[in-house]
Amino acid sequence: MEVLFWRGADVSKSPEPAASFTLDCGVEDGDTIYPICSEPLDEKTRLLAVYEAFGSVLQMGCACQTSIFAIDAETMTIRWHANPIGGWVHTIRYVAALDVIVAFGRHQHDDDQKRDRFQYVVVLDATTGSQRRMETINYSVQRSEVIYSGLSRIADDFVVVVVFDDGSTCAVDLRHFLEHGFLREGQRLVVSRSPLGEGSDVKEAAVSGQTVIASVVDGSGSRSLYFSLP
Repeated sequence: MEVLFWRGADVSKSPEPAASFTLDCGVEDGDTIYPICSEPLDEKTRLLAVYEAFGSVLQMGCACQTSIFAIDAETMTIRWHANPIGGWVHTIRYVAALDVIVAFGRHQHDDDQKRDRFQYVVVLDATTGSQRRMETINYSVQRSEVIYSGLSRIADDFVVVVVFDDGSTCAVDLRHFLEHGFLREGQRLVVSRSPLGEGSDVKEAAVSGQTVIASVVDGSGSRSLYFSLP
């Protein structure tokens, strides 16, 4: 995969990039590589999450991974490359107050006994890319599907938020998450009780501040619902 850089906003008047470099697929015998998401780290550096896989179909186990790079946009050189994370990272956020990067993704174990899908939250050191924390949410343990996982800002704090398909939620202050991870009972996440009635399912969700905006389906059809995090 070639990464290109143009100086100035009008790319059409400067067809040749000012700088470029190539990223190779990091999966053994892999033939699929493409960018997923990007985030500014500072004035000169961009974070880039890149999906790498063997084959173009949805992969499991060790056949796919996401690599996160910190790239100097002026010189087009790699400042650091974090250890690859299995599966597909869908969101990366830089939190300057803690100088960390928070990545949210999903994956699926695949072995001879069973297939087990799970979501994860990974925190990286912004200076080196080293991993400071990783927490997983397994469907086989939780028995509810993760519909949304992300970072929300409430006043001056950042909160790791997870919304499940039954409407239950988990919200943990990022500072606490760095030290202790999610609050659990055994392997199961401790969640707030769902505000939805029986037979209702969340199909899509977004979070703004302390408010969850959900698309809900029940016996009477679909509707939008707003409720607050605990």
